[in-house]
Amino acid sequence: MNNRELDSEIANGYVSIDSLKEFRDAEIYGTATPMQWLEKRLRILEKLNKEGRGLRVFDGTTYIVIQEKSEFYKWCATVFPDAYKSFFSERADGE
Repeated sequence: MNNRELDSEIANGYVSIDSLKEFRDAEIYGTATPMQWLEKRLRILEKLNKEGRGLRVFDGTTYIVIQEKSEFYKWCATVFPDAYKSFFSERADGE
């Protein structure tokens, strides 16, 4: 999957199986540039969620619909534990 396709999905609040694989690959690689790439895309999804848009995301097993901020943070914590700790844990814990 190329970045244009992935970014188009994300802009529509969608994370496909292929997108999830790209996200996980970035997290597993774990260096600054892939993590920044991942953060940028997760922040887009976070913003859409905060604006009240539902997200349809793959969680590694099935597609789920995320409506609430807490659901978004739970998905991040479960699917991307390192990214969650780096980018969202303080914010999610404080809400």
